[in-house]
Amino acid sequence: MEKDKRGRLRKNSEFQRVFKTGKSYVHDLIVVYALQNGLPSSRVGFSVSKRLGHAVRRNRLKRLLREAYRSIEGRVREGVDLVVIPRWRANFASFVEIKDALQGLVKKAGLWRE
Repeated sequence: MEKDKRGRLRKNSEFQRVFKTGKSYVHDLIVVYALQNGLPSSRVGFSVSKRLGHAVRRNRLKRLLREAYRSIEGRVREGVDLVVIPRWRANFASFVEIKDALQGLVKKAGLWRE
């Protein structure tokens, strides 16, 4: 992911737009919402509920999700906003499992570039 964070969803209104009008794709570990954004690049945001644990656990999940996305972002088609939400089982998953789940959902959404 870019260090200047241009590829990130930041505002609540951006997240809400993706939640309300985007399409969702579900896996046991994560949920991905996707919506075309009309921009020349893709953006991603991560939403981790307090129900998933205390701050240390939530921050670990965010780090794993950011790294999983960073490892596949070159293969994600441009012009889409993604919101990635971990589910409870993600607390007990390895990085590889989370990365595979994210990659599978991106492919399921038809956003994977070969």
